[in-house]
Amino acid sequence: MREASLRLTVCLGLVFLVGTSSVSAAYDTLVGYDRLAAELGSATPDGTGIAVQHVEGLVTNGGYMPNTGNAELSGKTITNVSGTSSALSWHADRVAWNFYGNTHSIASGISQINGYDASNWMASGFLNHGKTTAPQVVNDRLANHSWVAGNSSSDRSILSRIDYVVETDDFLQVAGLDNSRRGYTVLADAFNAITVGVTSGVHDSGTYAVDTLYVANRTRPTLVAPGNYSGDPNAIDTKTSYAAPEVAAATAVLLETAANPALSNGSYLGPRTGRTVHHAETTEAIKAALMAGADRAVDNAVGPDLTNYAVDTANGLSRAYGAGQLNVYNSYRIIAAGEQDSAEDGNPADIGRFGFDYDPAFGGANASNATASYEFTAGAGHHTLIASLVWNLDVVGGDTGFSTNATLYNLDLLLYDLDASGTEPIVASSSLIDNTENLFFELTTGHRYSMQVAPGIDQGTFEWDYALAWQVTPEPASLVLLVLGTFGLLRRRR
Repeated sequence: MREASLRLTVCLGLVFLVGTSSVSAAYDTLVGYDRLAAELGSATPDGTGIAVQHVEGLVTNGGYMPNTGNAELSGKTITNVSGTSSALSWHADRVAWNFYGNTHSIASGISQINGYDASNWMASGFLNHGKTTAPQVVNDRLANHSWVAGNSSSDRSILSRIDYVVETDDFLQVAGLDNSRRGYTVLADAFNAITVGVTSGVHDSGTYAVDTLYVANRTRPTLVAPGNYSGDPNAIDTKTSYAAPEVAAATAVLLETAANPALSNGSYLGPRTGRTVHHAETTEAIKAALMAGADRAVDNAVGPDLTNYAVDTANGLSRAYGAGQLNVYNSYRIIAAGEQDSAEDGNPADIGRFGFDYDPAFGGANASNATASYEFTAGAGHHTLIASLVWNLDVVGGDTGFSTNATLYNLDLLLYDLDASGTEPIVASSSLIDNTENLFFELTTGHRYSMQVAPGIDQGTFEWDYALAWQVTPEPASLVLLVLGTFGLLRRRR
C-alpha cells in the first residue's frame, strides 16, 4: 500500500538561532540530573536496557538516520528499520546526542535504537495508518518524535493509533511541538502522548480541532525542557527538536528505575506484547511522575528562565509551559519512593512526601471503587503540594478491523483540608476535555489533608485505570501561584 501523504517537517524547521556566544551548560545540570548523580553515584540510572525508537522527518538529502561513525554514538546498535534511504541526517545527529549520546545525554545507557523515516513509521513501518490492522507489536518502550505533520483528513486515524499503542502496549510517545503555530496536529494532539515545548515558551500551544473527541484547546505541552543543542558547547539553541529528546532521555531514566519490582504493588501482562509491566512502568505513572516533578520556576544558568508561570487552564497547568520545566531529580524521587495505595485500597498509613499510585480498576462495578483518598499531614517546612493525575484515552482498536472509536473518561483531582470546616474541596482540578488533572497548593503547617480522585460531573458507571504522582516540597510557593491555584475550584462551583 502506498505510504500516507502528509505534510511533514522536522520540528527545527528552517529557522536557526545564530550569533549566540554564551557558553551553554550541559542540559543535565539544568534538569537536575547532576544533582541525582551526585547523590546516587554509580547507581545513577542512565536508561540502560531501555529499547527505543528514533523517528525522524526527512532532511533535504532524504536522510533520516544519525551518523554512527560519530563518537557520541559509539557502541550503539542503530537499526534502519524503514530502509527507505541510506542518507544521513544532521538533524537526527543532534536529536540523537540529546536522546542517547555517550556524553551529551542523561540516558547514555540506551544502546538499542530502531530508526524510522516518519512517513514510513506512520504507515507500513509501524503505525499501519491506511490499513485495517492494528499497529505492529514491538519490544520498544519509548519513541521520540522531533518532527511535525498534519492532514486533517487523516489525523483522527493517526491520533487514535498513537493513543492505542500508548495505552495497550505501554509504549511511550514523546513528541515535540511545532516551533510556531502552523496548524499541525500530529503527533502532539494525541491524548496519551507526552508533548514537549521549550522553556522559553516559544512554541505552539493548545490542541487543534480534529473532531468531537480531539477538540481544540486541550492543554499542551505536557511540560517543557531547555532545548539546548548540546553538540555545540558555544551555542544556545532552544528548539523543540532538542527539548523532546531531553524529555525522552529522562523518560528512559525513569523506565529503568521503575523496572525494579520492589517499587510497585502489582504488575500485569501486556495483552499484545506479553511483557510484564510493573505499576511504576505504566505510561500513566511515568507521565504523572514527569509532570509532578517539573519545576514551575527556574533560574537556568544559561538560556531562558521560567519566571512567569501562571495557571490558566482548567486542568491546573499553564497553557504555555504545561507542568513546567523537566526536573528528573524530582521525578526520580517520585518513582523511587514507591507505590502507595489509596486508603480505599487498603493503605492504613499516610502517604509520604514523594510517591505515586496506579489503580488498575478505578470506578468498578456499580461504582464500588469510585473514590480514592490519600491522606497526609503538612509537617513543618512542607509548604507546597504538587500532584498530577493521569489516565489514558480508551481506544477500541483491535488487531483486525481496527476501530478508532474511543472513550474519554472524566476524572477530577480534589484537595480537602480535614481541619477546616465544610465539605467542599479547598482546591480542585476538573477539566472536561483533558486527561490530566493537576494541583499546586500551599499547605498550612500542621493541618491534615485528603487528596482525592473522584469521577467528574456526569461521568457514568465505568472502570478504568489511572496513575497519581505527587511531591510535597519544602520550598514556599509564591502568593500568585497560590491564588491562581484556585482556578479549578472556581470553575467547578460555577
